[in-house]
Amino acid sequence: PLKAGHKRFYVSPDGDDAAAGTKTNPLKTLAGARDRIRVYRSQDDTPAIEVIFSEGVYRFSETVSFSAKDSGTETAPVIYRAADGERVVFSGAVELDLSNAELVSDPEILERLPESARGKTVVTAISDFPYQIDQNELAPTAQQLCRYWEYPELYADGKAQTLAQWPNGEANYATWT
Repeated sequence: PLKAGHKRFYVSPDGDDAAAGTKTNPLKTLAGARDRIRVYRSQDDTPAIEVIFSEGVYRFSETVSFSAKDSGTETAPVIYRAADGERVVFSGAVELDLSNAELVSDPEILERLPESARGKTVVTAISDFPYQIDQNELAPTAQQLCRYWEYPELYADGKAQTLAQWPNGEANYATWT
Protein backbone atom coordinates (compact mmCIF):
# COMPACT_ATOMS: atom_id res chain seq x y z
CA PRO A 1 0.00 0.00 0.00
CA LEU A 2 1.07 3.54 -0.66
CA LYS A 3 1.77 5.93 2.20
CA ALA A 4 -0.76 8.58 3.18
CA GLY A 5 -0.76 11.70 1.05
CA HIS A 6 -0.48 9.98 -2.30
CA LYS A 7 -2.66 11.02 -5.22
CA ARG A 8 -5.10 8.64 -6.94
CA PHE A 9 -6.48 8.93 -10.44
CA TYR A 10 -9.30 6.69 -11.63
CA VAL A 11 -9.87 5.48 -15.19
CA SER A 12 -12.95 3.82 -16.69
CA PRO A 13 -13.89 2.76 -20.24
CA ASP A 14 -16.94 5.00 -19.74
CA GLY A 15 -14.87 7.94 -18.48
CA ASP A 16 -13.74 11.14 -20.15
CA ASP A 17 -10.15 12.34 -20.45
CA ALA A 18 -11.39 15.87 -19.75
CA ALA A 19 -12.82 14.68 -16.40
CA ALA A 20 -11.21 15.19 -13.00
CA GLY A 21 -9.98 11.61 -12.73
CA THR A 22 -11.85 10.94 -9.50
CA LYS A 23 -13.71 7.74 -8.66
CA THR A 24 -17.04 9.36 -9.61
CA ASN A 25 -15.64 11.34 -12.55
CA PRO A 26 -12.95 9.08 -14.06
CA LEU A 27 -10.60 9.53 -16.97
CA LYS A 28 -11.09 7.31 -20.04
CA THR A 29 -7.69 6.19 -21.35
CA LEU A 30 -4.18 5.20 -20.37
CA ALA A 31 -2.86 8.13 -22.42
CA GLY A 32 -5.27 10.45 -20.62
CA ALA A 33 -4.00 9.23 -17.25
CA ARG A 34 -0.38 9.60 -18.34
CA ASP A 35 -1.03 13.15 -19.54
CA ARG A 36 -2.90 14.08 -16.35
CA ILE A 37 0.01 12.81 -14.26
CA ARG A 38 2.43 14.90 -16.31
CA VAL A 39 0.41 18.04 -15.57
CA TYR A 40 -0.05 17.09 -11.90
CA ARG A 41 3.64 16.35 -11.39
CA SER A 42 4.56 19.73 -12.88
CA GLN A 43 2.38 21.46 -10.25
CA ASP A 44 2.74 19.27 -7.16
CA ASP A 45 5.65 17.16 -5.94
CA THR A 46 3.36 14.48 -4.46
CA PRO A 47 5.00 11.50 -2.75
CA ALA A 48 3.28 8.92 -4.98
CA ILE A 49 0.63 8.53 -7.66
CA GLU A 50 -1.66 5.57 -8.16
CA VAL A 51 -3.79 5.08 -11.28
CA ILE A 52 -6.67 2.64 -10.80
CA PHE A 53 -8.42 1.15 -13.83
CA SER A 54 -12.03 0.04 -13.56
CA GLU A 55 -13.06 -3.24 -15.14
CA GLY A 56 -13.41 -3.24 -18.91
CA VAL A 57 -11.66 -3.22 -22.26
CA TYR A 58 -9.43 -0.25 -23.05
CA ARG A 59 -8.89 -0.04 -26.81
CA PHE A 60 -5.83 1.50 -28.41
CA SER A 61 -5.73 2.89 -31.95
CA GLU A 62 -2.20 4.18 -31.53
CA THR A 63 0.85 3.53 -29.40
CA VAL A 64 0.97 5.07 -25.93
CA SER A 65 4.56 6.02 -25.15
CA PHE A 66 6.12 6.69 -21.80
CA SER A 67 9.39 8.49 -21.13
CA ALA A 68 11.63 9.02 -18.12
CA LYS A 69 9.46 11.97 -17.03
CA ASP A 70 6.59 9.49 -16.56
CA SER A 71 8.57 7.38 -14.12
CA GLY A 72 8.28 7.77 -10.43
CA THR A 73 11.07 7.32 -7.95
CA GLU A 74 11.65 4.84 -5.18
CA THR A 75 10.05 7.22 -2.69
CA ALA A 76 7.42 8.62 -5.07
CA PRO A 77 6.34 5.79 -7.39
CA VAL A 78 3.76 5.99 -10.15
CA ILE A 79 1.67 2.82 -10.02
CA TYR A 80 -0.84 1.71 -12.65
CA ARG A 81 -3.16 -1.12 -11.60
CA ALA A 82 -6.58 -2.68 -11.98
CA ALA A 83 -9.14 -1.99 -9.28
CA ASP A 84 -9.24 -4.77 -6.70
CA GLY A 85 -10.99 -7.86 -8.05
CA GLU A 86 -11.63 -6.34 -11.48
CA ARG A 87 -10.46 -7.57 -14.89
CA VAL A 88 -8.85 -4.95 -17.13
CA VAL A 89 -7.91 -5.64 -20.76
CA PHE A 90 -5.69 -3.39 -22.88
CA SER A 91 -6.30 -4.18 -26.53
CA GLY A 92 -5.12 -2.92 -29.88
CA ALA A 93 -7.75 -5.06 -31.56
CA VAL A 94 -10.32 -3.52 -33.81
CA GLU A 95 -13.90 -4.27 -32.91
CA LEU A 96 -15.85 -5.06 -36.06
CA ASP A 97 -19.45 -3.96 -36.46
CA LEU A 98 -21.29 -7.20 -37.22
CA SER A 99 -24.75 -5.65 -37.34
CA ASN A 100 -24.74 -6.01 -41.14
CA ALA A 101 -23.20 -9.49 -41.25
CA GLU A 102 -24.88 -11.78 -43.75
CA LEU A 103 -24.67 -15.46 -44.52
CA VAL A 104 -22.22 -16.21 -47.32
CA SER A 105 -24.17 -16.51 -50.57
CA ASP A 106 -21.42 -16.26 -53.22
CA PRO A 107 -21.49 -19.62 -55.07
CA GLU A 108 -17.69 -19.68 -55.50
CA ILE A 109 -17.12 -19.24 -51.78
CA LEU A 110 -19.88 -21.68 -50.85
CA GLU A 111 -18.25 -24.30 -53.09
CA ARG A 112 -15.03 -24.00 -51.09
CA LEU A 113 -16.78 -24.37 -47.73
CA PRO A 114 -17.37 -27.76 -46.16
CA GLU A 115 -21.02 -28.77 -46.36
CA SER A 116 -21.27 -28.48 -42.57
CA ALA A 117 -20.22 -24.79 -42.68
CA ARG A 118 -22.67 -23.70 -45.38
CA GLY A 119 -25.52 -21.67 -43.99
CA LYS A 120 -23.45 -20.90 -40.87
CA THR A 121 -20.61 -18.78 -42.27
CA VAL A 122 -21.09 -15.02 -42.31
CA VAL A 123 -19.39 -12.16 -44.10
CA THR A 124 -19.39 -8.47 -43.25
CA ALA A 125 -18.05 -5.30 -44.84
CA ILE A 126 -15.08 -3.75 -43.13
CA SER A 127 -15.48 -0.27 -44.59
CA ASP A 128 -14.81 1.28 -41.18
CA PHE A 129 -11.60 -0.72 -40.79
CA PRO A 130 -8.99 1.74 -39.45
CA TYR A 131 -6.25 0.63 -41.84
CA GLN A 132 -6.03 1.60 -45.48
CA ILE A 133 -6.94 -1.24 -47.79
CA ASP A 134 -7.11 -1.19 -51.57
CA GLN A 135 -10.75 -0.32 -52.17
CA ASN A 136 -10.58 -1.91 -55.64
CA GLU A 137 -10.34 -5.32 -54.02
CA LEU A 138 -13.62 -7.18 -53.55
CA ALA A 139 -12.42 -8.12 -50.08
CA PRO A 140 -9.02 -7.71 -48.44
CA THR A 141 -6.99 -10.86 -48.15
CA ALA A 142 -5.20 -11.81 -44.99
CA GLN A 143 -1.99 -11.15 -46.89
CA GLN A 144 -3.10 -7.53 -47.30
CA LEU A 145 -4.05 -7.33 -43.64
CA CYS A 146 -0.64 -8.74 -42.66
CA ARG A 147 0.90 -5.51 -43.90
CA TYR A 148 -0.54 -3.98 -40.73
CA TRP A 149 0.22 -6.68 -38.21
CA GLU A 150 2.41 -9.74 -38.29
CA TYR A 151 -0.09 -12.32 -37.07
CA PRO A 152 -3.74 -11.51 -37.67
CA GLU A 153 -6.15 -12.80 -35.06
CA LEU A 154 -9.90 -13.01 -34.87
CA TYR A 155 -11.88 -13.31 -31.65
CA ALA A 156 -15.63 -13.78 -31.23
CA ASP A 157 -17.14 -13.50 -27.77
CA GLY A 158 -13.64 -13.57 -26.30
CA LYS A 159 -12.68 -16.85 -27.99
CA ALA A 160 -9.97 -17.18 -30.64
CA GLN A 161 -11.35 -18.17 -34.04
CA THR A 162 -9.61 -19.96 -36.88
CA LEU A 163 -8.83 -17.68 -39.80
CA ALA A 164 -9.84 -19.10 -43.14
CA GLN A 165 -7.24 -19.78 -45.78
CA TRP A 166 -7.63 -21.12 -49.25
CA PRO A 167 -6.12 -23.17 -50.55
CA ASN A 168 -5.27 -24.82 -47.27
CA GLY A 169 -1.74 -24.04 -46.17
CA GLU A 170 0.47 -24.81 -43.25
CA ALA A 171 0.08 -21.59 -41.24
CA ASN A 172 1.65 -19.75 -44.16
CA TYR A 173 0.05 -16.33 -43.85
CA ALA A 174 1.01 -15.48 -47.42
CA THR A 175 -1.50 -18.07 -48.68
CA TRP A 176 -4.47 -16.79 -46.66
CA THR A 177 -7.40 -15.33 -48.54
